[in-house]
Amino acid sequence: MRFHSLLSIAIPFFFCNLAGAASWGFDDASVSVHGKKAGVGGGAKEKLVESKALPEPIVLGAADTLKLLLTTTEGKKARRPHQAFLLLREPKSDLDTSFPLSVKESGKGKIELSHKDLPIQFLTGSRILSASLVIASFGASTPYRSPAFDLKIELDPSAPPPSVEKPLRYGKLPEIHHIFKADPKSPPKIITLVFTAAVLAALPALFFGIIWRMGAAASKGARSAASATTRKYPTRTPASNPTTNAPAHPPPPAGQPTAPGPTVHPQSQASGDRNEAINLDASDPDFARSLRSLGPVQPSSTLSNSSTFSPSAAPDQNIFPDPALNPALTMLSRRSELAQEAEAEFARVRYGGDSGEGR
Repeated sequence: MRFHSLLSIAIPFFFCNLAGAASWGFDDASVSVHGKKAGVGGGAKEKLVESKALPEPIVLGAADTLKLLLTTTEGKKARRPHQAFLLLREPKSDLDTSFPLSVKESGKGKIELSHKDLPIQFLTGSRILSASLVIASFGASTPYRSPAFDLKIELDPSAPPPSVEKPLRYGKLPEIHHIFKADPKSPPKIITLVFTAAVLAALPALFFGIIWRMGAAASKGARSAASATTRKYPTRTPASNPTTNAPAHPPPPAGQPTAPGPTVHPQSQASGDRNEAINLDASDPDFARSLRSLGPVQPSSTLSNSSTFSPSAAPDQNIFPDPALNPALTMLSRRSELAQEAEAEFARVRYGGDSGEGR
């Protein structure tokens, strides 16, 4: 009795939910095929009906483009689902692939397909594919999946068939045999001996050439040092009346025999007075000749406390230039004045006013 009462309550509730649940579908759907050179409105165009496939297959050539337009609906209202795609399946091999539709918020969606979008497995030969529409989303609404049309793939007979690349498989690879470079070998012994003899024969010539260059450089340096250390005395015109410490002797008159000069070791003559023989013995002829060639000494006009030279100027006359006319001293004094003025101005600004009182 209790089971019958529960069943009587659950059955009406279940049918009420089935009546109130919405389902996904589409409206205003059409599929068309346009050729590469077809104009606007050219090509085949068919209208799709929900839950009803087209009776004739649609042919897609090598240069054609398939275009599918529709409006997705939930119940009777146009809405955007979470998933909407076109499913292509090959019945013989049961291979399938899906292409998502581009759907806007208003529910309008479209998709375009050509041969370049299809997998290579579908292009190995002319075949017929089954095209289905799948529309679903979150919620209690029933999803939609139903065949829409058949698609016949036609290939270009003049184009070569597409090649299928071998898939990448991870596994054991065949063994790799490395070929290493051969070890270096020495040249023949005869070539080694010839080059060794040539190098050894060139060593003596190189050795003597280095010694000769070093000797030439050393002799050149010695000659340069000797020429640099040679003293050159200044040449000067001898004065008309040179004055020396030794007394000047007038030339002897013509016809008289010349008196002999002093000997290297004259006989010693003790005398308390300085006479001519003592002067000749103490004098140096070569040194006196050099002094006579130089002439009298001309002192320079320099200031010296120990000098006995009396200048032509007056003793009280200042020989130094006037400092007021020196441009360097004038510039330094002016710079010092400007620095003092700047410091005074900074002090006025810092302590406030000319009075010197702090803030």
